Amino acid sequence: MYLSRTISLSIYDTKIQVIVTKDIVKTHNRINNYHKTGVLWEKNTGAAGCMILCSMAKYYMLINKDYLSYNTICHELYHCVCNIANDRGIHEEESRAWIQGVVAQEIFNFLREKQIDIA
Repeated sequence: MYLSRTISLSIYDTKIQVIVTKDIVKTHNRINNYHKTGVLWEKNTGAAGCMILCSMAKYYMLINKDYLSYNTICHELYHCVCNIANDRGIHEEESRAWIQGVVAQEIFNFLREKQIDIA
């Protein structure tokens, strides 16, 4: 399984690519190779999810399909929001909460459209 949706936050001039994958190590390494970050995972490295931050213009949220849950999604979304806000010097909670709400709604709509059950 590999599902991807890019969410645009034009007010912050950024995009978030949300990826649900059965092979998070391969997906992680492919993205990092593309961006030439030098950050690669070993084959036995496993994670429920991760954020990849290559630039302020695009953030990647990876979710391992075997750990797809509200907890994992919200956990990675928290990291995403913190990075978007910190990169832009946003410290007040209302803007952060708005980002979290908008992106969460987009993620849950995307998964519902794809008929993916969340554990």
